[in-house]
Amino acid sequence: SDWVEGVGMEATLSPASLYEDQVQRRLFPEPLTPLEEWRERKFGTDADNNLISGWSVDADLDGWSNLLEFAIDGEPRDARSSGKVSVTSVPVGEADHLTITLPVREDAEFHGTGDLVSDPIDGVIYLIQGSTGLVDFTSMEVVELPAPLAGDMPGLSEGWEYRSFRLAADMQIGR
Repeated sequence: SDWVEGVGMEATLSPASLYEDQVQRRLFPEPLTPLEEWRERKFGTDADNNLISGWSVDADLDGWSNLLEFAIDGEPRDARSSGKVSVTSVPVGEADHLTITLPVREDAEFHGTGDLVSDPIDGVIYLIQGSTGLVDFTSMEVVELPAPLAGDMPGLSEGWEYRSFRLAADMQIGR
């Protein structure tokens, strides 16, 4: 005879019918999240191979994990720089300010004083930090510019937008 479990427990079983649940999943699959869709698009037949497309893997050996490549609209299988991240010195009043422009997921909202942290968006939380030195990294107040400095930067995939950040107005580098 067949194996039977849960007799008399129909009201508490989830799913109530494994057969009906599987039919529903096959006929009406849940849509992929933006993260899953990106992984399928970038890795094709390797999308299910965590040794290649896992989120902590650096598939192209450029020092950036696949999750970071997703976060900044990168190319996880191409180690060449995409030019989508730019660090420039921008004059503000009498001083220059180091400014970073990078892609983030559209509609990312940043909050905080000091470090800027985004709300979770499509599986990513962005953390923007700033410092006046690279030896002793002490986070300083970071502000987002009202408009990104993305003049000659490459186009972005659907779902990303450029944003620019710098240290607060009283934090500057010498000219």
